Amino acid sequence: MEVSRSANADAWRQNAHAPQDTQPQDAGPRRKLQEVYAALSVSAITIRFDAVVVAAAIGGLIVLGIAPFDPSNSSSSVTTLAVSVLIVLLLAAVAIFKGRLFFGLIGIFIPLVSLVGACRLASPSSPWARRFYAAGGHKLAEAQVRYERINARRKRLEDAIAGAPSAPPS
Repeated sequence: MEVSRSANADAWRQNAHAPQDTQPQDAGPRRKLQEVYAALSVSAITIRFDAVVVAAAIGGLIVLGIAPFDPSNSSSSVTTLAVSVLIVLLLAAVAIFKGRLFFGLIGIFIPLVSLVGACRLASPSSPWARRFYAAGGHKLAEAQVRYERINARRKRLEDAIAGAPSAPPS
């Protein structure tokens, strides 16, 4: 037992004094921490911006008087209403699982929107793509190309509305 302990101690001492070439000399821990904070703040702003856009769209639909399920305006039976609610929620769920959150949430109010979201190609990072698109397959490659364009367009829109992020102070 003593031999293995001393061997482990020797190995630890050798590794502790070995040169570490994983970081460039000019990048200190403070600089690295600033880069991490900058990346986190940009992603947090993007998430908050998306939440504001979805909330504004749903609020606007409610202000316009569009109700997702309004039984007072229809003379259909309870069964017909239940089936229509099930279909609308199923289409919205498929759109959301395909990574199209906006289409799914707005589709609860306007079912045609969730139908469009459900029929379109899924986001490459969505649960739908991970389950149904083969790695290296045609659909996944097409989804990645499409989402690069969509993300570039979304980034330009976010920068136009919320302002482009500035470089952190040095």
